[in-house]
Amino acid sequence: MEGTPAPPAVLIVHDTLGLDRRSRSYIARLNAAGIAVLEVELRANPLDGAPEPLPGESEAAELVTRTVAVLTRDPRVNPTRIGGLGFGIGARAVALAPAWDDGHRSFAARLLLYPGCASLAELLSAPQASRATPSPVLILHGGDDPANPPTACGALAAAFGPTESVRRISYEGATYAWDLPQSGGSPATAQPWPRESGTVPAHSCPELAELSAAQAAEFFAAALHGTGRDAEMMPVSFR
Repeated sequence: MEGTPAPPAVLIVHDTLGLDRRSRSYIARLNAAGIAVLEVELRANPLDGAPEPLPGESEAAELVTRTVAVLTRDPRVNPTRIGGLGFGIGARAVALAPAWDDGHRSFAARLLLYPGCASLAELLSAPQASRATPSPVLILHGGDDPANPPTACGALAAAFGPTESVRRISYEGATYAWDLPQSGGSPATAQPWPRESGTVPAHSCPELAELSAAQAAEFFAAALHGTGRDAEMMPVSFR
């Protein structure tokens, strides 16, 4: 409304197969917390044709940074309060998004959902890795996800460096993409392994999806406009 401060915003970057229903719970929670949302795909995924080739890691990260730059010029959002949330390879692009030319951070807070922890940790630890101004990071992953085992995700948290505020939540018994609703009566599916060949099993868990969406909204509310309760760094069992 006219005369009210522009709200913060979160950029949601989707996984390999593009926009799907997994973002709905997150958007509802973020909007309820007074946060605007913009969803993007890293490539075109037409319903009636072949998808475009995936961009490489650095190109995807640059794409995300350019999108944030555009979002900062939108008068409907607060340009200094923009967060990034990514699923799978989208989380990798959020994590690797470089600083702007003036050295300032592209995101005020980042949430990474099952990003392929081991290889992402290697990229962040590389000497040539781009470093933005530190911002809060929350990593969410399943304890039974072969693409994001707890030890690898612990190493990823450490790879961000001692100057950044990084928290990690491991959901015991959860697999990759627990927040992706399934159709056809089966709770299980296979998703592309993030930035690796092959697929990784994914089992839908609606209760956990609601919990992770709530924790995401709390994280961004605390980081972007100082309200809400920080997500705790603890394992959660959903067997």
